[in-house]
Amino acid sequence: MYGTIQNQRRGTCGAPRAIDDRGKRRLRRCVRANRRATVEQLTAQMNQGATKSVSSTTVQRVAQQLHVYSPERISVAFVRLCDL
Repeated sequence: MYGTIQNQRRGTCGAPRAIDDRGKRRLRRCVRANRRATVEQLTAQMNQGATKSVSSTTVQRVAQQLHVYSPERISVAFVRLCDL
């Protein structure tokens, strides 16, 4: 085993993250500005003026990791799961 825990990157393929720490802070600000925004709207805001675009799946995953949710999106997802 090479390196220590601090410098080992576990669980990644070596590619840089699509949303880094700065992008996470930006996503948090976007959600706080508009709590009713859907994931697609948040994705459009994140991609606006960005050099590297991110997918809506990535935005949704990072928002869940940060525990910032759009209430509208959660209710829609919950309804879809209940309909199955």
